Amino acid sequence: MNKTPFSAILALFISMFVAVLNYMLTTMASPYIVGDLGASTDISTYTISFFAMGNVLGFPLVSPIARKIGYKRLLVISVCFFLLVNSACIQVHHYPLFIGLRFLLGIFAAPLFLAAQEILFALPEMKEKNHFLPIIALITAVTPVIGACVGGWLSYDYDWRGNFLINIPLLIYVLIFIGTNFEEPQIPYSKKPTDWIGYMFFVLSVVSINVFIIMGQELDWFRSSFLSFLFAVGVVCFLFFLLWELHHENPIVDLSLLTKKTFRFSLLLLFFLFSSYTGMILLLTLWLNLFANYTPIWIAILLGHMALAGMFLTLFVDKWLYRINPMIPLAVALFLFIVSCFHTTTFNVEVNFGRISFSRILAGFSLALFLMPLLRISLLGIPKEKTSSALCFFHVIRILSGGLGASVYTTLWYRRRVFFHERLGEDLTPYSPVTDGYFAAAKNLHLQGAAAEVELSDLLDKQSTALALEDTFYLMSWLMVGLALYFLWNTIYKKRLFSMTG
Repeated sequence: MNKTPFSAILALFISMFVAVLNYMLTTMASPYIVGDLGASTDISTYTISFFAMGNVLGFPLVSPIARKIGYKRLLVISVCFFLLVNSACIQVHHYPLFIGLRFLLGIFAAPLFLAAQEILFALPEMKEKNHFLPIIALITAVTPVIGACVGGWLSYDYDWRGNFLINIPLLIYVLIFIGTNFEEPQIPYSKKPTDWIGYMFFVLSVVSINVFIIMGQELDWFRSSFLSFLFAVGVVCFLFFLLWELHHENPIVDLSLLTKKTFRFSLLLLFFLFSSYTGMILLLTLWLNLFANYTPIWIAILLGHMALAGMFLTLFVDKWLYRINPMIPLAVALFLFIVSCFHTTTFNVEVNFGRISFSRILAGFSLALFLMPLLRISLLGIPKEKTSSALCFFHVIRILSGGLGASVYTTLWYRRRVFFHERLGEDLTPYSPVTDGYFAAAKNLHLQGAAAEVELSDLLDKQSTALALEDTFYLMSWLMVGLALYFLWNTIYKKRLFSMTG
């Protein structure tokens, strides 16, 4: 048996790292991007949501295309196209075009992750999947935070276009060590025909419903005939997709996996946990950067606490996690996530660095403890021939939930911000004692006239956004409490404990 070179194994992990890194790479860079390309900060999250949408559409295509050309060739071709679109992102000067390029990056990032994962599964050194599943879980969980930190740092100290320069040397390394001397392991391929009709319904439903959710705030939801049409198309296509896939012999997305109770359970928890995780990172980043006067460097340090906590726990409790029932670390993760969310509801405009850091460390520990157990639970009872389909399904839900979480939570935050701005500002009239008291205090600080009014407006914005953040995290907290009750219902009351031996 020929031993696979370490450089090739490293290249496969780098490929997966790049795919996940680019998911949240524009999180802190988005205010700089929209400022440079002439757009509003209200649509800055489009860079994440449209990348996630493209990623979701790309995952189901990996296996059908790989059956025809092989996983190695698919990975090499995807790297080349990714580099091409990545170079276009560096040169772009229009925000709509940039969003379209991010969508294409999401599509080509799917094979970078899934094809590399399939090749890793087939390597002789990796027959025991338990040896590298923690590394995949670590890449999946921690890399988005790293992407947000790196993107903010480069945008603040240099230029936001530098975010896309870091992809080039990493992917060139992948091309050199995978595209040249690497011999693809023997992977059994199925001769099944591709379900293109099912994929068409999948694309129409995902694109229509996602665009409706992403652009709903800007186009006023059902008052827009365009969004109403998209919603109707999305619902109809989704129903056709379900009916077609349930009765098709070779479905593009294997919905029969949902008959497994453990698989359904893990995907439901994954959807809500990962959407909240993405929303948490995005909301805190935008609030600290736009309204709390934190520079991207200090935000990166705060998010770095979250990443380091997740890495530390993943690396040092890996073997311990395999010796116990996965429901135990999952229960601890839910508890820590709930505490972190409720702690964040106490933040205000005067919150200090230590309190924010504490909440991020709790979230980082939670992150390390929920993703790996969910991945293990999702594979319980899955036949070996369906493992690839199950992992693809798992990652589709992960990406889809992250994209939806970015859109939904930022929309809720925006709407509550407007609500509180109106409520706080309705008493600020020329005859209000509150207003008179403010202008008297401002006069003592040598602020008068227009300058005092601008400062008042700024204070109103800061207070309303802080209150909106509290409300959004309050909703997230109780959503996690509901998830914990569902978890307890399935594991204690119904006694559905999933026994697992080392």
